[in-house]
Amino acid sequence: MWVALEGASGGATGGSSEELPKLGINTLADDTNRLSVRSDAILLTTDSGDIRTVVNKGASSDTASLLFQTNFEGRAEVGLTGGDNLHFKVSKDGAIFHDSIILDGATGKADFPMGVSYSGVSSDTRAALHAQMPALTGPTSIKFGASTNRLSWEGRFVTTSTGNGAHFGLDGRFDLEQPSQGTLVEGYGGAGDDTITAEGILLEAWEALYYVLPVGGNSASISQNFRRVSSQQAFRFPPSENWVFIALHNGDTGEIRLGNGEIIYPTAKPVSRLQNARVFPAFHIFDIDAFNGNATLVFKRKGVDIGDNYNTQTGLFKAPLSGVYEFSCFLLTNNQDPKGRFFIQQFLRNGAALKPGRTGFLQLPSDNQHASL
Repeated sequence: MWVALEGASGGATGGSSEELPKLGINTLADDTNRLSVRSDAILLTTDSGDIRTVVNKGASSDTASLLFQTNFEGRAEVGLTGGDNLHFKVSKDGAIFHDSIILDGATGKADFPMGVSYSGVSSDTRAALHAQMPALTGPTSIKFGASTNRLSWEGRFVTTSTGNGAHFGLDGRFDLEQPSQGTLVEGYGGAGDDTITAEGILLEAWEALYYVLPVGGNSASISQNFRRVSSQQAFRFPPSENWVFIALHNGDTGEIRLGNGEIIYPTAKPVSRLQNARVFPAFHIFDIDAFNGNATLVFKRKGVDIGDNYNTQTGLFKAPLSGVYEFSCFLLTNNQDPKGRFFIQQFLRNGAALKPGRTGFLQLPSDNQHASL
């Protein structure tokens, strides 16, 4: 049997110990709060291993929740409030509550009725960023080395806004300049971290280059904000950051697809965007020395060599891309001879002749005539 204790506040005075009408511990219990506890801490611990606290309601339309208060005014509530979906609510005055998160009991999907804020960046700010950020433009020239797999550029990529302020750069744009040598570029999705060299940023096959766009601030490029992402592993952009696509290395074709919509191919020299960003190899060479017998014809001077693929020291052209190539040349014997002179010109690929009839040509001159081809 329960009995009143000296100095107790609101203890029961009678009845079974297994069924008390109300209980107050260091405070008064009432008809609404039949169990009341006044304490700086409450401990519930297990007796056998597991422990579970059950808050049960009578019907789906009822409420089963935990209410958090400040000076007995509601500030937050978590529970099944008026239904079977889990609600997370907050209030600044205890009168009006806002549903911040609702977890659907049937599907488990989360809804955010009041929007989402990432690291202090509101959903409105993020929406403004995506809505007002067109594709990149620039730079003035760009280069991707076939032997190094490194991307570099001169000038700047630029992404602009329709305005400026807290949601964008104070200059209304962000500049993406070539990061300084020695800067560490973080890798994601299976790509390792890389230190930028004089040749630029490493971009292996099926890797993409991104820039983390800062919110607000000025337009100055931040070298530490560049990121490399590989397709080897699953990866999602951090929800608190805005990543701008710069370039992708296509492992099948070797082409580099830029965030400004252009395509370039491996080159030894920077490609000027003011001329032609989609570069195909082409060359015009001339001026050879006199020769006799079998010899590799080395043309010493270049008129044009887009991609810098012809070597004036060896006479070899290195094809940077697979595909169909067309070659033509003009040759003329140096002297007249009554007996006639002839020569055979032939193209070789990797040091071997191609199929007969395709690249070997014989020219027999008439008496006292130059042989030309």
